[in-house]
Amino acid sequence: MYKKIGILTYFWTDNPGTFLQAYSIQEAYRRVLVDDRVEVINYQSFRWRWRPNFSHMTVGQWKRDLTRHAKYNWCRRHRLNLTPRRLVCEDPAKAWRFLSAFRYDLISVGSDTLLELWRTKADGVTAYWLNPEIPARKVMCAASARATQFTDLCDGQKDYMRTSVRDFDLLGVRDAATYELLRCLGVNGEKLRVVPDPTFAYEIDPSHADAYFHKRGITFDRPTVALHLLRQMSWAGELASSFRAMGWQVLSLRPAAYADYVVNDISPFEWAGLFGACDLVITHRFHDTVFSLKNKKPTVVLVPNRDRVTTSGDSKYHTCKRLFDFDNVQLIEDWTRVSADEVLEKGLLAFRNHRPEPMETKLQALKEAFQSYIKRVADLLN
Repeated sequence: MYKKIGILTYFWTDNPGTFLQAYSIQEAYRRVLVDDRVEVINYQSFRWRWRPNFSHMTVGQWKRDLTRHAKYNWCRRHRLNLTPRRLVCEDPAKAWRFLSAFRYDLISVGSDTLLELWRTKADGVTAYWLNPEIPARKVMCAASARATQFTDLCDGQKDYMRTSVRDFDLLGVRDAATYELLRCLGVNGEKLRVVPDPTFAYEIDPSHADAYFHKRGITFDRPTVALHLLRQMSWAGELASSFRAMGWQVLSLRPAAYADYVVNDISPFEWAGLFGACDLVITHRFHDTVFSLKNKKPTVVLVPNRDRVTTSGDSKYHTCKRLFDFDNVQLIEDWTRVSADEVLEKGLLAFRNHRPEPMETKLQALKEAFQSYIKRVADLLN
C-alpha cells in the first residue's frame, strides 16, 4: 500500500522562485519515495488575482504580461501534481479541516516564508503552523518566518506555536532568523536544523533560456548585466546608462524603459537559466540571488525594505552573503541611501573579484545537504 505525502507551500503566483521551490521539493520527494504518492496540496492562504503590470503600461508590456501568465498556468497544470480538491481561505481552522480530510501519512510544510504572520489577526497564526490534531506525521522543509521574532508574538501565539512545533517530527528551517525563533519556542536537539533552499537541488536546463533568447533575438556579444530593481529606485535609469556607456548590455526582469531588453515574459524554467548568460546580476529578489549564484555569477543584492531584517541584523539575504563570501556577493542593506555611482561601484567590484571555483564546491554541498534532509524525512515513513 502506497503512502501519501502532501506538500504545503506557496505555488500559485507568477513568481519563478516560488514556483521552482515547490517544484524542487516535489521532485526531491518523488526521487526518494518512488512507490508513494507525492502531491502539492492545492491550498491558498489568500486569494491572488493576476493582473497586468500597471507601472509601465505599453502594448508590448501587456503582451509580455499575458505571455508570462499563460506560461505559468501551463507549468502549474503540467509540472505540479496538484490535488484536485482546492481551498482558498485565510481561516486556519477551516484549512486544518481541509488538510485532515486528505488522511496524509506525512505533511511537509515549506519551502518559502510560510511561517510569517502576515494576513492574520493580531493574535492569530497561519494554517502553516499545523494543528496537532491533524492525523499525519509533520515536518518542515526549508520553511521561513522571514523576520518574525519571538518578541513580536503575544502570549497566545507563543502558546499555540509551542504546541504546534512539539508535534513536528523534524523542523527544517531556511535561515538563521527562523532557527532562532523556533529555538525561543523551546525547540532544541536534533529535530531542529537549517536546511538549504530546495532550489539549490534543482538541475538547471539551459536549453529553455537558450530557446527564449533565440526567439527574442537577444545575443550576448558584449558584457551583460541583469537588473531587477524596484520602481521606487530613482537611480535605476542612471545606473543602466552608466553600464551602457561602458559597453554593457542591460536586461531588466521587470518593466523598465531604461533596459535594452525587458525579459519578464519568461517561464520559471526559462528564468532559471537566464542568469547563466549574464556577467553580473543586481537584484532585490531572494531567488534571483539564489539562481544567480547557482549559475556561478557575481551578484549585488539590495535588501528591499527593513521589515525583511531582524533587529539583530539577520535576513535571508545575509544568509546568502555568508554562504558565498564577500567576493561573490555584495550586499546593500539600505538602497535609499545609495546613488547610482555607488551601486555601479559595488557591481564592478563583484565582477572584478568574482571567483567561480569555490562556488561550485559550496553549491554541491548545499545540494547534498538538502537531499540528505529529504532522505531523513523519507526514513520517517519507512
